[in-house]
Amino acid sequence: MRITNQMKGQNSLLTIERRGQAFEAAQRRITTGKRVEKPSDDAAGSSRILKLRSSLARNLQYQRNLDTARMRLGHAELSLQRVTDQLDEVRAFAVQAATDTLTPEDRVLLAQEVDQLLESLSGEANRRFLGHSLYAGSRVDKTPFAVVRDEAGRISQVTAVLESQEGRILVPLSENEDVQVNFRGTEVFMGGVQGSPADIFHTLVALRDGLLAGEGAAPGASLERIDATIGAVNGARAALGTRMQRVEATEIQLFSREEMLSSNLGEVEDADLAEAMMRATLEQTGYQAALKSISLAMSVSLLNFID
Repeated sequence: MRITNQMKGQNSLLTIERRGQAFEAAQRRITTGKRVEKPSDDAAGSSRILKLRSSLARNLQYQRNLDTARMRLGHAELSLQRVTDQLDEVRAFAVQAATDTLTPEDRVLLAQEVDQLLESLSGEANRRFLGHSLYAGSRVDKTPFAVVRDEAGRISQVTAVLESQEGRILVPLSENEDVQVNFRGTEVFMGGVQGSPADIFHTLVALRDGLLAGEGAAPGASLERIDATIGAVNGARAALGTRMQRVEATEIQLFSREEMLSSNLGEVEDADLAEAMMRATLEQTGYQAALKSISLAMSVSLLNFID
């Protein structure tokens, strides 16, 4: 087979192109700091990189979920703290109202204070967070409690809209764990059942009306019911504290997992800069040698040997 000058030229150009590509790839590793940029660089490594990136993306989503859970639970904590503070005031008024030394005027003033707390607690029970009802179960678009007023505009009854308080809102914290971020209003304000001894609205209406009617027994009977409500609220706060602890513990796990996955990804994907620089130097030397060799070969022709 005869080797023509055209074939020699093509082979020379192909050699230069390959050497140039190898040199460019070596330079790109230094510039990007990446050992694997496409599947052809390392098929097995590319597959592992995709899996690690997918795991990192899921981990990041769980961290976002964790922030959502913390925000919702934190808002519930503030609300329950306000409820506790108001119930402490209610109890103090009930203790004061149970004494026999109060004048009718004093009872009217206490009744007004109790009525203000009733207004405040009913408002807290229907509180919204970012447009969603805080105590409506999973039906966050509904109002959990209906407020009924008498002709004087005072609250005469607060009833639970039961259909709007069913269900739980669960926020995934990991593949196998989630946390409930909502509370049912009946559990917090009624001890779980409307009209139970822990139904704070029923208690406050009776206490206020008893004070206005000058009844001495009603305030004393209210103390046990108020204490039952405080117990229900404390139970909700204890459950909230447990959930917050789970969120904090999961946060530590998620950050640890992120560090591990990032480290593994770096081991597979990132280039060893010292090795990459040495490789780039070798490829540059080879590229320059190929250019010089082909330049010398192409400059020689038959005319150089004709006298």
